[in-house]
Amino acid sequence: MFDIVFPKHFVDYIVQCTNAYGNKLCSTNRPHTRHSRRAVFRETNNEEILKFLGLCLLKGHFKCPKQRNLFTYTNHLYYHPIFTYVMSARRHEQLLRCLYASEVDAKGSRKITQFIDTATAHFQKIYNAGKNLSLDESLLLYRGRLQFRQYIKSKKARYGIKFYELTTSDGYVLNIYMYCGKENLEENISKTEDLVLRLMRPYLLKGHHLYMDNFYNSVSLCKKLLGLRTHTVGTLRSNRKGNPDSIVKKKLKKGEHVWVRKNNVYVSKWRDSRPVLMISTNTHPTMVEVQNRFGRKKMKPLEVATYNNHIMSRIDRLDQMVSYYSSPRKTIRWYKKVLFHLLDISVWNAYFLYKKYKKNKDKSYEFIMFREELIKDLIKLDTNINVKDLVNKKSMHYNRLHNNIPAIERNERSLDRMKGHWPERIESNPGSKKKYAFLKCRVCSKDGKRVETSYRCKGCPQKPPLCPSCFEAWHNEINL
Repeated sequence: MFDIVFPKHFVDYIVQCTNAYGNKLCSTNRPHTRHSRRAVFRETNNEEILKFLGLCLLKGHFKCPKQRNLFTYTNHLYYHPIFTYVMSARRHEQLLRCLYASEVDAKGSRKITQFIDTATAHFQKIYNAGKNLSLDESLLLYRGRLQFRQYIKSKKARYGIKFYELTTSDGYVLNIYMYCGKENLEENISKTEDLVLRLMRPYLLKGHHLYMDNFYNSVSLCKKLLGLRTHTVGTLRSNRKGNPDSIVKKKLKKGEHVWVRKNNVYVSKWRDSRPVLMISTNTHPTMVEVQNRFGRKKMKPLEVATYNNHIMSRIDRLDQMVSYYSSPRKTIRWYKKVLFHLLDISVWNAYFLYKKYKKNKDKSYEFIMFREELIKDLIKLDTNINVKDLVNKKSMHYNRLHNNIPAIERNERSLDRMKGHWPERIESNPGSKKKYAFLKCRVCSKDGKRVETSYRCKGCPQKPPLCPSCFEAWHNEINL
């Protein structure tokens, strides 16, 4: 299901853009520090990117102050063997730095909006939406400097990047629009009307019923949507232009219900604990008996009951489930956080389809179970390997080709490969007062020790600096 929602050509595009951006970073004239990850970039491929995305999804299951702690052997509190087994920390950080999903020369919001449009068009293509649709906004936490960063007091994040999302009544995400600042609109259309019509463009003239809150609804918008064969139901702000004064200003007692009609647009008012103003084009305002989850019966207007059944917490529920295992991490580059958020939405859509068509009778199958199965598949984890072997092997790419070779023959092969590997002194730089240069030992650095040596291996291509006592460990356990 994930391959259907997030197909192979999406991964191909990310690989292509990441390689182009990584090569561009390496070709810059900025000075690089020694052993910098930007000095040399080894191009990635589909298999490695899927493993990288799988680890990013897995990081959403852990709370760790620094992601490097999940890879390091020296931090006992946060080290997790699966990360070093799949990929080295330096390679993971290099891929994270070079991750890209647009043309290299893209500026501003175009760094991610084209990929969002492509993904949402694919979401709509693979799933036929039902009659009832919901529209609401969502906020992705981001506190960095950004021209179109928003503040919404009612949201948990409060500061961040705002998305307008169109979903089915049961939670499948159909369309996403990222707010990128003010736009020049036509004189006869408002901002909210343009937003709703943009999100609903693929579903107009098809007879859908759209449920929205009072931020979007107005009498003029309902008339336009009704002319496009789309019904609306939702709450209405009392100060919205075009509202009937006879309904808005009327004082009601608790339980009273009044309404007025203009053509096929109904505006009603009902007082429960406080006045509720509703607008509808697909239901005639009338009082009906409803039952809550505790079994208590109560009289409510039909439009209120219909609205509660189809929009109550659908998008908020989506945000809640995604936030439990959110893969976006704190980053300066906002477009990467949006890309990871889009990945989380793709995983949710895949779970929605898998639950509906494959596990529809299994009520115990939860979102976390789906994510765990998906992560195992993405990182190509062998289900037969146990935890002890995983820790001992250290890396899935650490292949000791002579594991099953007899000990005598193994020693002979090791001696053959050791030919030419002898220690030599590291010459000092011209103009230095020291006779020899001193560098950090590779083996000691991996063990968390800071030891400098003036010896290096003569036969290794990279000529790594090594302590005399570390030559055997380096050649036996790392290179051979």
